Amino acid sequence: MTDGRQLISCPACSSGLIQIDCCRSIGDDRAVLERHCPECDHCDELAVTTAVADILNLHASELAASLRVLADRLEAAGELWISH
Repeated sequence: MTDGRQLISCPACSSGLIQIDCCRSIGDDRAVLERHCPECDHCDELAVTTAVADILNLHASELAASLRVLADRLEAAGELWISH
């Protein structure tokens, strides 16, 4: 797995659904991200620069938004099924 992919994937199961639970500053230009994987329950902390933390938080927000859109579409599609 490439270094960049390790930032947005679970190190235990390689899932791309790893979530950031908390981001806290640890000094000048450094932050610690507390993450967890909803697929395998792996939890970890990742120390990164604040610029990387900002990018990862943006990625996490975009992923959450796209998953909400997908869930809404699946719900709407489910309402179209005809049962006998």
